[in-house]
Amino acid sequence: MRLVYFFPLIFLLCNGRIANGQYPPAVAPLIQTLESRLASVAQQLGLVNATNAALFNPSNPPSTNNTLGLPTLEDAQYYMFFSGAVYCYGSPILTSWTCDYCRATGPSVSFHSTLFNSLTQVAGMINVNDEDKKIIVTFRGSYAEQNFDVDLLLVLVPWAGVNPDVKVHSGFLYYANSIYAQVRSNLLPLAAAHPDYKIVIGGHSLGSALATLTILRLLSTEPAFQGQDSRFSAFLYAPPRVGDVAFAQWANSFGFDCARIVHYADLVPHLFPPLQGYAHFGTEYWIDEVDGNQTVICRSDLTEDPDCSNSLAPVYDLTQHFWYYGVSYFNCLLEDPVNGAVQISPLPVLTNVVG
Repeated sequence: MRLVYFFPLIFLLCNGRIANGQYPPAVAPLIQTLESRLASVAQQLGLVNATNAALFNPSNPPSTNNTLGLPTLEDAQYYMFFSGAVYCYGSPILTSWTCDYCRATGPSVSFHSTLFNSLTQVAGMINVNDEDKKIIVTFRGSYAEQNFDVDLLLVLVPWAGVNPDVKVHSGFLYYANSIYAQVRSNLLPLAAAHPDYKIVIGGHSLGSALATLTILRLLSTEPAFQGQDSRFSAFLYAPPRVGDVAFAQWANSFGFDCARIVHYADLVPHLFPPLQGYAHFGTEYWIDEVDGNQTVICRSDLTEDPDCSNSLAPVYDLTQHFWYYGVSYFNCLLEDPVNGAVQISPLPVLTNVVG
């Protein structure tokens, strides 16, 4: 398996889309080439080379007793700004809370602390909103070369120390474990100092997988949070599948609010297929148009609603992964290109994966 690094993808995402959600005409040929290359890669990997009917039976999806709460659409759009801002990790515009998406969160939000593991390159941040009485923990998505290497692991392993009866993605678990001590040491005293503050945990892509494992671990293992499900909420943008069906059923039995947001035909939420034993948890909030924000709240009594984003198989699109509710995930590279260039490794695209 060989990795090829695609600087054009950085160019594409840094230039971003204009207000109506379209890319500038100058990069349109690059987009077409990139989409064609990615489609070929996805088919070789076997991730979307068959319809969802082959990987997930739409006529008989697993039912689930989902007791998770449903956040408002307004909140689902608002917490996107945090997921966009955390990509500014390493830049002073993040810690000073002056980046574009930082300011968009409102004047009552302040920056509290960063989270970072130099070995895994997992990054995150904690913010406080004193007006709304919220503590917000946000994880960055895949950004460095080692992130992509581990993202592609398919192995499901028992979640020892939390719930050994369920299985989770081994790479995501490795990453979540690498940052958990920092989350705990920052969050627990902050939550204790503000017992009336709600706790919001979220992220985009890999960040949403880390948010999932973090919130479930906090509620399952931390005495300070026992019986406090209703204090928590999760906003998961472009989330890949994290665990098996038993994991999905178990996660759905909690009582925190949870939105699993998918932008139209974004490829990433369809990675790690049910054929390999994976299943989503929570209720899908489907942005059912390419360039808009119209959102459908899908069925919550199924692990995955076949009439929402699964209905678009096999035509998924990775470019939609980087654009949610008007937030472009590489905006920070435009705002602070010097620090951004230090932080980012070129995004890899797999090729020659067969033979």
